[in-house]
Amino acid sequence: MTELPFDIDNRRVLLVGFSERYKYFGQMFYATFQMMRNGFIRAGTGAYLFSDRDTADFAAPLAIRQLGKIAANKKLLTLVDELEPVAIGLMHCDLITDQTIEQIRRVHPKVSIFSYFIDPIHIDLQHDRFARFVSLSDVSFATTAGPALAKFRKYGNVGFMPNPIDPTVFFARSFQRDHHQHDFFFAGKPKGRDSLLTELEGLLPSRNCGFYMRVARGSKFAIGGATYHTVLGRSKIAINAAVDDSPYFYSSDRVAQYFSAGCLVAQPNGAKLDELYGPSTMLSFSDAQELADKAEDLLQSGRWKEIARHGQERAVAVSNSELIARYMIDRCADQQSFDWPAWSNEFYTK
Repeated sequence: MTELPFDIDNRRVLLVGFSERYKYFGQMFYATFQMMRNGFIRAGTGAYLFSDRDTADFAAPLAIRQLGKIAANKKLLTLVDELEPVAIGLMHCDLITDQTIEQIRRVHPKVSIFSYFIDPIHIDLQHDRFARFVSLSDVSFATTAGPALAKFRKYGNVGFMPNPIDPTVFFARSFQRDHHQHDFFFAGKPKGRDSLLTELEGLLPSRNCGFYMRVARGSKFAIGGATYHTVLGRSKIAINAAVDDSPYFYSSDRVAQYFSAGCLVAQPNGAKLDELYGPSTMLSFSDAQELADKAEDLLQSGRWKEIARHGQERAVAVSNSELIARYMIDRCADQQSFDWPAWSNEFYTK
C-alpha cells in the first residue's frame, strides 16, 4: 500500500463538490471531480464523494437549488460526523457556507481542509470565489500559476495543479487511427471563441471541422457523454480555443480531455503550456493564420501523429490524477513523501 503522511488507521478523504449525476446525468462522466476521486483512491486513500448541488436539488421542492441549500449543509455536517475524514477537499461547492466549515473545524479540529479550483481565477467573479475558498482552507490549488496565482497568498497558502488526466475515465489514441471523422475539433460555449474557428474554416475550406457549440447557458451540451469521447478520439487536431489571454499555465479542463483522446492539442501560446508539458507536445499558435499554416503542414506530412503521441505520454506523466492527489495529500500534511513534480515549485505561502 502507498505510504501516506496520514495516520495509518485513517485514510478517509471526503471530496465535496460538483457532480454530474443529477443535472447532467452522464453527460460529464469525465468531469475533474470524478478523475480526482480515482486519483485519491489510487494514491491509497478511501475517497468519498458528496455533491452539494445534487443533495440540494434532491432535497428541495421542484429541484429549486437555493431551497435545498440548508439541507445540503446539514447533510454534510452529518456525513463528516459519521465518516470522520482525515482530510476534506472542496471543489466549487458554493452552497456550503462559511459557518458549516467553521463548525466542522470546531467539532473535528484535526481535519485538514483543502480546496481545488479549475475555473479562471483571473476573471473578476471567479477571483472572489477562489479567494473565499482559499480563506476557508489550509491549502488551496488552482489550474493557474505565476503572478495570477501568487496574489492570492494574502488569503492563504496556494499552489498550482495541472488539469488531471485519468486513463481509466477518459482515454483514446487518435494518433493510432487510419481513418478520422474530423480534421479539427472543438466543443464548448462560443464566448468569442467562434471568431477564431470561423476564420480557420475560411482559411482551410477543404478541411473537415467538427465544431460543436453549446447554444446558451443551461442548454443541453451540443455533444457530451460517450459520444463526445468517441468523436474526440476520431479527430486529428483538437483546438483549445481561449476566451481571452490566459495567465501562466491556465487552461480549461478540455486540454486534459484532448490529451487523453490522443489528439494533437492546438493551444494558444499565451499560457505557455508547452513549458508545463515539454517541447513537441502540442501545436502552439498566436492567431488563426498561424494555426492554419502549422496545422496544414502537420496534417499533410502526417507528423501530427508523432506530436500527439508524445503529447499524450507527457500529459499522463505530468498530470495524472494519482500524482496530483499524492501531492495534495503531502501539502495538507506539510510533508514530502515522494519526489514532487517540477510544477510543485508554483506554491506560495501566506
